[in-house]
Amino acid sequence: MKHTLMVMALLLTSSLAAASSSKAAGPTPSSNADVLRILGKGTLCYGAGAEINGEMDDDVTEEAEATISAALSKLGLKAQHGHSEDDGCTTQVSFIFQIDGKDAPTIFSDEVKLITYRATDGTSKMALPWATVWRDAYWGGSADAMTQEEMVAKMNEHLGKSLEQFAADYQSLK
Repeated sequence: MKHTLMVMALLLTSSLAAASSSKAAGPTPSSNADVLRILGKGTLCYGAGAEINGEMDDDVTEEAEATISAALSKLGLKAQHGHSEDDGCTTQVSFIFQIDGKDAPTIFSDEVKLITYRATDGTSKMALPWATVWRDAYWGGSADAMTQEEMVAKMNEHLGKSLEQFAADYQSLK
């Protein structure tokens, strides 16, 4: 009996260690991971838009675009800045961040999505101008007003989490 309890304790300890190490490794692939197989077929672009308190913020947008570019590069994906098929894009990683935080309450929403400009309805009878094929999004709020620094920190937090999920999904295909 004592031996059985010791074995059970060891099994529980190793299970907990495995669970905590897998949590530290990052997010698990999502059910949408398979759609990322379209990457590498055509030209991948990236773009972002950051709207803070009702106005587009070019500096924050550029910061987000640099983060996306670095994340794609780290995955070995070649990408160029661009926003549409007119820019030569066949797919685009897009990030949109909106926050209103100068007065309480603060409300925010953001999303990272993969758009394809070569979509069909699956029958070749109809081509779509574009379609979102992968998405990770956050929304929420705070009872308090936020400073510019806090708003940008919120954006960076969410963008980082979404790009981690994108990476987990992409790497699961290998």
